[in-house]
Amino acid sequence: MNYVIGVDSGGTKTEVIAYNSQGEELVRALGGFGNIFIDREEAVKNICSTVDKVRDSLGSEDKCSKIYMGIGGIEGGKLKDDMEKLLTVEV
Repeated sequence: MNYVIGVDSGGTKTEVIAYNSQGEELVRALGGFGNIFIDREEAVKNICSTVDKVRDSLGSEDKCSKIYMGIGGIEGGKLKDDMEKLLTVEV
């Protein structure tokens, strides 16, 4: 089964949700802050670990086709490219 992931990262938490092709929620996870202006390195770790929780819970048979991220400043400073390399999927 293919699915997409949505990421909402802010100053207090990161919320990650996987959806199937019908738009139904499959799994949800919460993690630490994801605001890169607070601490870029820690925010990236929090985002990646929360995405990994969701992907791990779905198992290796399922495939994430894309990740949609709501992160302030993602276009600046190569963050988009960095996230794609770390998560190995189009962001």
